[in-house]
Amino acid sequence: MPCRMTGNEVDMEARRLKVLALLQSNPESARVVIADAASNPNNIILTIALRDVATFGMLVDRAKFNPIEFLDLLSAQDHSTV
Repeated sequence: MPCRMTGNEVDMEARRLKVLALLQSNPESARVVIADAASNPNNIILTIALRDVATFGMLVDRAKFNPIEFLDLLSAQDHSTV
C-alpha cells in the first residue's frame, strides 16, 4: 500500500523543493532561505537549503520573528571566518 502524505507533509515537501530549485538556479549562493508566513497562524516557517549539506525547516514564533534582524544575521554570516 503506498504511503500517503498529509497536507502538512505535502506543504513541507513543496517548500523543500522550492529552496532546492532556487539553490540550483543560483549557483553562486551557498544557501537559500524562504519564509512562509501564510501556512501557520502562530509561526513563520523558514525553509533553508545549505548547498551540498542539508535542507531543513524551522518554526519561529510569529510574535518574536523580526525579518530585518534575521536578514542582518544572515548577512553577518557571509562575512564570518567560521
